[in-house]
Amino acid sequence: MRPGLCVVAALLLVAFPAASLSQTVAVARAADALPTGSYPIAGSHLLQKENQEVADYVAKHPEVLRPGSWLRKPAWNFSVGSTNNWWSQTFDTKTFYSVASTCRAVGTNCYIFVEDALWGSKVTQSAVDAVANAFDNSTPANATKGIYDMDVEAFGTPPNIDGDARIVILILDVKDGYNGTGPYVAGYFWSGNEIPGYDFGNNAEIYYVDADPLDLTQQSGVTTAMGTTAHEFQHMIHWGKDGGEETFINEGSSCYAESHCGYGIRTQTGYVNETNHSLFVWRTVGDPGVLNDYSRAGRFFQYFADQFGSSVMMPIVASTAHGIAGLDAGLAAFGTSRRFADIFQDWLVANILDDGTVDPHYGYVYPNLPKAVGTSFATPNVPLTAGTVNALAAEYLSFTGGSDLRITFTAASPNLVIKAVEIGAPSRVLDVTPGVEFHEPGFGSTYSKIHFVVMNVGQSGSVNYSYQASGSGGSSSVELQYDNAEPLGFYFDFQSGDTACVWFDGVPGGRLDSIRVALDKTGNVNGGVYLFTGAQQPTPLGALLTSVTASRAGASAWAKIDLRAHQLSAASEFAVAFPYVGTVATDPRVQVVSVPYQSGSIFHSYTYYKEATPDNWYVLTKGSDSAWAYLIRAYVSVGATDAPRTVEVLPRTTRLEQNYPNPFNPSTTITYTVAGVGVQGSGASDVKITVYDMLGREVAVLVNERKPAGTYEVAFDGTGLASGVYIYRLTAGQGGSSVASRQMIMVK
Repeated sequence: MRPGLCVVAALLLVAFPAASLSQTVAVARAADALPTGSYPIAGSHLLQKENQEVADYVAKHPEVLRPGSWLRKPAWNFSVGSTNNWWSQTFDTKTFYSVASTCRAVGTNCYIFVEDALWGSKVTQSAVDAVANAFDNSTPANATKGIYDMDVEAFGTPPNIDGDARIVILILDVKDGYNGTGPYVAGYFWSGNEIPGYDFGNNAEIYYVDADPLDLTQQSGVTTAMGTTAHEFQHMIHWGKDGGEETFINEGSSCYAESHCGYGIRTQTGYVNETNHSLFVWRTVGDPGVLNDYSRAGRFFQYFADQFGSSVMMPIVASTAHGIAGLDAGLAAFGTSRRFADIFQDWLVANILDDGTVDPHYGYVYPNLPKAVGTSFATPNVPLTAGTVNALAAEYLSFTGGSDLRITFTAASPNLVIKAVEIGAPSRVLDVTPGVEFHEPGFGSTYSKIHFVVMNVGQSGSVNYSYQASGSGGSSSVELQYDNAEPLGFYFDFQSGDTACVWFDGVPGGRLDSIRVALDKTGNVNGGVYLFTGAQQPTPLGALLTSVTASRAGASAWAKIDLRAHQLSAASEFAVAFPYVGTVATDPRVQVVSVPYQSGSIFHSYTYYKEATPDNWYVLTKGSDSAWAYLIRAYVSVGATDAPRTVEVLPRTTRLEQNYPNPFNPSTTITYTVAGVGVQGSGASDVKITVYDMLGREVAVLVNERKPAGTYEVAFDGTGLASGVYIYRLTAGQGGSSVASRQMIMVK
């Protein structure tokens, strides 16, 4: 092991395929505390298949939910010292097993059982008492109310199939495949326990709380466990009111339960960097984008509660209608005239403005939420540019430099709604009419920034639009940086063959003028500017655009590389990388700073790290909530008169998206992307999309032709088909080398 670096392992989310994730390696300098590289996750979302099986069982056997079949008599009436074997399940092998346990506490609203194998080593009586106190008596949000009361007041009463008002909390070692680093399941709820007589169900209201590696002897461990429990308790309540609720609404309600009890909102990095994703479209467990879905859902329902108070959640949970209809029914029962159509637009504005003094509808109560990230222009002079907005989603365009802005949007669809958010004293929000020039002479004086919220209010189908802007002045250079500090002398003790890399977002109409890199000592480092492949592994480095040399000659750590003569387009994503060669004692290294980081979120600094197992490209993390960012910055000219060299970037991967809407009746739309061949050139591929029923019988062939690289949509009409689950499968590439499948649900 090299001095100053502690490798823990590659962090992989449970049940996610490794190839689809941004992998990380936890590291620390000698002066830093050794990080564990571990982080907790709630487990219920990993049980999508199992919960769907329960829902299917209930659909076939509705009699199990009749009032006479719900109550188990007599009640449990456990006391301290009572023993019981509870069914639990593994998350890695997907099997059930029996857990021998003993009741260690009886609270006002709970029985707490502890796996016998953990008692006295991983779990003590003080840990049990701390869990009972959090559930029954006190939360960070309210010192006089526990999770039970906080969730019941917000969402409603839980079901009671066992005839006992107390909830069973089973503390155990959750079998999640944890191997010493990475994620572990902090707790979960499974709906199978709510069905009388269901295989491996406990016929009880029960939660599972982890005690290894989660350390319940520490307050931080109890806080983590109880934040998860607040989330899962809402799922139990929601299941009792409406077991068929749409995933986005159910998960969003549970995310709000966490913040309502004082355990904080889900990390918002995922949503603010992916605002152009349909609101209700929830990705599967195997898709790392599902983390962004939690981020989006948590933010949306935080806004709901901030606008109306937490009591708005109870009628929403109680409504047996789903999706938008369920939200509107809940709002009507709550007694407000506002409906989803209005709230959705106001929410999108609040995500970039967050100022209730402009209009109460445009602000949050929850403090310091990060604002939406979009395309930023340092000059008002923008050539004709095209964009696409997905259903119930938005793109943000921000003008930050120049004056006297004029912009015209063009779109054929009435579902395109545009708002101008003008930042000044005071700020204001204006409607923008497509096809009509929007002119703000006060830009650059009265209003320092103008954000355009380009939203698609339609419930299905994307909307294409274009825009062109003009004005005066503006900065000729945009600084692109993903660090948060000036050079402090921090660096890694790289070996020959390790590589530091930062990838940069594209700037429409931009040209790469220069790069600055902070070095720890005088001397030269050689590297290059590359097209960004869009993926961390197997490599972020695409075609080499130009080789570069960074030279530090004096006291300043910053070395500048002038690239104006190369006429490089910065319109597409690009990467800057410096391989390390030489010796630590004599040769300079790229400096780093620590920045906030959540696993699965977008991160711009990658490292090829030879000492890791296996050696590959990683994000180097510092503990569970921060990572190391390289001090490499890029400077891009906007609106230059001399035309930069254009580098065409074709789609990097063949993708099959989830159909929308889903469930559907009788038609739905499937979006897919065909990858290009190489980095430049037209690229084309033989594409076939086939629909099958659950018995593997072919239902329809939607596409069977050669397609150029690009993104496409195809409609599927299920008229005449029975309700149920269908599979659609895409094959593309030479010999069908790219294959992807997804499920869709037809409901009549």
